[in-house]
Amino acid sequence: MIPLRVSELTYALEATACREAMITGLSVDNRTVEPGDCFVALKGTRVDATRFIPDALECGAAVAIGGPGSPDDERVCVVEEPLAALGVFGRLVRSRYVGPTVGITGSAGKTTVKEMLRTLVGTGRRAVFPERSYNNFEGVPRTLALLAEDTELCVIELGTNAP
Repeated sequence: MIPLRVSELTYALEATACREAMITGLSVDNRTVEPGDCFVALKGTRVDATRFIPDALECGAAVAIGGPGSPDDERVCVVEEPLAALGVFGRLVRSRYVGPTVGITGSAGKTTVKEMLRTLVGTGRRAVFPERSYNNFEGVPRTLALLAEDTELCVIELGTNAP
């Protein structure tokens, strides 16, 4: 991932109470957190990941983003809506990438076109593609977090249910 400073993220989120550190990755699953990651505690239909923030911090997360009720810790950035914060995170990483970007959208066939493009690009280029059918508010930022400073091409799959 193109590294970000925690202070850059908290400024963009209009949040405070976070310590200074470098963010070098992204995780929305406390079981996959690597040292330097930004852990975003999303609220699902059955589980609010806010309860996993201590686990993510113990695994070395540089910062955790959680909603109301998050632990009081200098490494935790509390926001009203973590999913929206994930979008801000994606925009920050994207703003640092200067290479070409291909956006694939439409009501059907996005994943097929993405896979066709992956075949055409081949393995000779340092390209970022969505790992799955990541075409929503959670998946697009997760794809953008895969961008590195040496990425030559970024391919994004975008759903059409909202602007």
